[in-house]
Amino acid sequence: MFPLSGGLSALGRPVELAARAYFRSINEAGGIDGRKIEFIAETTDADPNRTRAAAESSVSRDHIFAMGRVTPFSPDLVPFLESKGVPFVGSTASTSRVYLAHHVSIGASIAPHARRCSFPYWFEKTHAKRIGVIYLDVPPAISYLRETRDVICPKIAGQVVASRAVQFTTTDYATILLFDAVEQRRAFFIVTDPRRR
Repeated sequence: MFPLSGGLSALGRPVELAARAYFRSINEAGGIDGRKIEFIAETTDADPNRTRAAAESSVSRDHIFAMGRVTPFSPDLVPFLESKGVPFVGSTASTSRVYLAHHVSIGASIAPHARRCSFPYWFEKTHAKRIGVIYLDVPPAISYLRETRDVICPKIAGQVVASRAVQFTTTDYATILLFDAVEQRRAFFIVTDPRRR
């Protein structure tokens, strides 16, 4: 499942095309033990509710064998697939529950990514103690916000003093930044897709 339309389509389309090309190359080389792979792409419009609905449809209608990485997805997607015995290959992204019977983890979930990558790098460069977070209102970004606010900031003596949710349709970031500047926020950490920054 990919966001092939909507706010994250610029990120979803290249990944879907790459996955399609990869599976085509597997099939052209004879498949796996002579069996061809049917690659099915569903669009989610980067909507968590649509992601869950598409997963239910894929399981019941297409009788899928496995599901790959989905971004962003419903926070109960992996448990749903687990209940149906459908393997999920990828990180859970919006949850740290990566050790499930039918879950093959590839890469880090959001929590360790927040602890070890983007936020620590940003903090090292800014040394900000009072932090405003602007985040896209989807489960992975919400998880990133929680990890930053509840786990990372207490360790660095920092504090998330404000957080603002934005939608894919949000274009007026200036108003958000100016409002928070009046309240003397010292730095902003933005958790959204690259085209909105």
